[in-house]
Amino acid sequence: MAATIQRLKRSFRHSIRLGTGRAHLLAWAHPEIDFSPYIIEAARKNFAYDGQAEPSRASYLYELYGHSAQRARIRRAVLKALATEQADTWTLTQLFALARLFARQGDAQARAAIYRRFLNRPIEGSDWVGEQEIIELDGLAGLQYIARKYGRAFAKNPQLWTDDGLIRSFQEMYPAVDA
Repeated sequence: MAATIQRLKRSFRHSIRLGTGRAHLLAWAHPEIDFSPYIIEAARKNFAYDGQAEPSRASYLYELYGHSAQRARIRRAVLKALATEQADTWTLTQLFALARLFARQGDAQARAAIYRRFLNRPIEGSDWVGEQEIIELDGLAGLQYIARKYGRAFAKNPQLWTDDGLIRSFQEMYPAVDA
């Protein structure tokens, strides 16, 4: 029995690292097995071959999170990683996206974690990470928050710059609002 559980866990870990549906099938077929360590591992490290080209795995991971009996543990690990990730842009984008999914379900701590982390110790060249989540959550109020954060950053360092991607993205999401 223990050997079977270990084989299932190895299979789940392999599948979640690849981002395949087998992880879902295993989680649904074996609710008695705690796969949360592997969900946490995949949330804290984006295993996509090319994070810039592959779509986010946040929804995939969120579905596994939703089926887990260890949701509180997974959520805590995701929010802690969001606050501390400093090395990998694509992992950070995944963590922001997961936190947004939590926030959309009414998780005020996840929403606060997104706002706290945005433009706070950004990974070099990745200061934009988190913009999309804030705008999706709060629309114009989110855009205004982002603009204030950039304004303060630019006042401290005049060498910083950004392009109009944020405004264009906002306009696509909210065409009725003239940003």
